[in-house]
Amino acid sequence: MKKMLDLIVKVTTRFMSIAGEEMGYWIEMALQDLGKFYQVDRCGVFLFSPDGKQMSNTHEWCGKGVEPQINRLKNIPLKNFPWLKAQLRRKTPVVINNLERLPAGAKNEKREFQSREIKSLLIVPMIYNKTRIGLLELDVVKAPRRWQSQEVVLLKMIADIFTSALERKKTEKNLTDTESLYQVFMNTINEGIAVHQNDRFIFINNNLAEMLGFKVDELIGKDYREIYTRRGLDLLEERRRLRQLGKNPPQRFETTFKCKDGHTIDVEISSVVTDYRGALATFSVINDITEYKRLNLAQQTMEVKLLKQQRLMALTLMISGIIHNIKNTLTVVMGRAQLLKTRLPELKEPDIIVNNVKKIESLLTSFVEKIALERENKKIPINLSDLLKNELLFLETESFFKTQIVKELYLQRDLPSIVGYYSDFSQGLMNIIHCCVESTRDIPEKKLTIETGTAPDAIYVEIITTGEPIISGNIEEFFTPGYFRPSQGVDESTDQVALTKFNLYNAYMLLNGYGAKFSAVNNPEGGTTFRILFPVEQDR
Repeated sequence: MKKMLDLIVKVTTRFMSIAGEEMGYWIEMALQDLGKFYQVDRCGVFLFSPDGKQMSNTHEWCGKGVEPQINRLKNIPLKNFPWLKAQLRRKTPVVINNLERLPAGAKNEKREFQSREIKSLLIVPMIYNKTRIGLLELDVVKAPRRWQSQEVVLLKMIADIFTSALERKKTEKNLTDTESLYQVFMNTINEGIAVHQNDRFIFINNNLAEMLGFKVDELIGKDYREIYTRRGLDLLEERRRLRQLGKNPPQRFETTFKCKDGHTIDVEISSVVTDYRGALATFSVINDITEYKRLNLAQQTMEVKLLKQQRLMALTLMISGIIHNIKNTLTVVMGRAQLLKTRLPELKEPDIIVNNVKKIESLLTSFVEKIALERENKKIPINLSDLLKNELLFLETESFFKTQIVKELYLQRDLPSIVGYYSDFSQGLMNIIHCCVESTRDIPEKKLTIETGTAPDAIYVEIITTGEPIISGNIEEFFTPGYFRPSQGVDESTDQVALTKFNLYNAYMLLNGYGAKFSAVNNPEGGTTFRILFPVEQDR
């Protein structure tokens, strides 16, 4: 799974900023990565003609000793392959585990694939705005192969990335070729354009109107807030609140719109305020990112599963070692206690030894309970004060935390329970606490304050550390709705900074699904304060 995640991240980041003239080279590099990952013999991209009646092999990678096909596979009439054409019309993957088992109606396709020495193949259509623009194909020529479901899902995600990149290149070419850049920008660019003044739309381009299922005339003059969902309106209110506090919310943010037929879409908005005819107006460029969000959610889901598996494996190894050490310790301790009890019954040391053994047994019991909770594959009621108390107990096994960190804990006992997966909360909160602890290693005053309590309709967890800020600059940006992105491919100044950002991102990712609201600020006197609010009533 990690290799699959690495491939998605590698291909995605590769196509984020490349110029159109470099697209072909990087697609072929990505095909090479695909071929090696899937361990296939040939990978190819086929694009359809504008009328959809023909297709051509435009990009190809072949393994060692495998004959290329790209030069002969040009302008192929789809009507010659009726079975494949019918399969592609469904816009779903075509999975062929064994060429010999194709149905009788696929004789033309079988003959063509045999001419390429193919034994098994996997085809995924490339779709843009509900239109098929081509397909991505993997060929196996050495022996038949059964394709796994996760392999099909991954190839669909890669095909979507290729599709977006090729369509962006096409748009850039249109902008270059056109005589009027302004007309192309307003009328044919994929982005939606809107201008609103005094809370009402004064301009809407065709793309935004089509995105929402309206005609342009139906939106002109309307209150711009009417196209926002309830969640979108909450975000607008949050941005307004930040401005009142003297803060500048990001110009680019994500939100949700409601369309004319009632369904919702995820969008990314880049907005600027400018003067228009003597009054302020807001100019916005809007992208439909619904599909991107779906892919991003799939990627995040894989990341979360991977993190949970890694954490569970680490905990299992840790508890195994601890149990082994405790058993050895208990054997020695109890033996000494019995010996002292027999020889010197008046001594108090045996009682002291017994008390210490009980402490060890308590620690062991806590570890066993923790492992059981971490491995629980269902949502349970969780008291965050109890959770933090238990998790901090394990940190006490680290010498630096135990001997050098001054701890102040204000954990409210009667907190309302939160229903969820124990591992989500333990890992999310401990990620932040670990970041706080690490930030104090090189400073004289090492102090960690943790507080839990109730706020109106919410439970809060506040974590405060002294010393240097955990992240310099505006740390609150990491938890601004619709703003945060994981740092990928960015050269950080130190490994510790990169690790800190990664841990904060994972804390946000694990807890955001429970409606958590984050705030973080670097304190003027030094250190950083985190505050996380969890809704009390949750229907999840």
